[in-house]
Amino acid sequence: MLPLVLGELVGHAKRVWSEPALTWEACEVEPAELAAAERETTQGTQYDKHGLKAKIWAGYKEGTVRLVCKRLGHLARVVALLPEGVAEPNWEFWARIFQWFG
Repeated sequence: MLPLVLGELVGHAKRVWSEPALTWEACEVEPAELAAAERETTQGTQYDKHGLKAKIWAGYKEGTVRLVCKRLGHLARVVALLPEGVAEPNWEFWARIFQWFG
């Protein structure tokens, strides 16, 4: 069973990577997305014992953390909080990943 599934995934990946990558477009963050980002960064610290998520949100409120919102057609919409010195993700690579699984 696993070789069949793996074979399908690899075959699909080859097709996706042989085509041009889709292009990300900058977009505006919607109020619901911003509220979700705040909830995610300020609540539920079960896996964030050092409070790093809350520090990111505080930095966003202070203006030291940049908010980036991008859309990849109908496949994906990403809202990222990027502290100073943190580069944006490799958008082309992530476009391929979303195309592959989208």
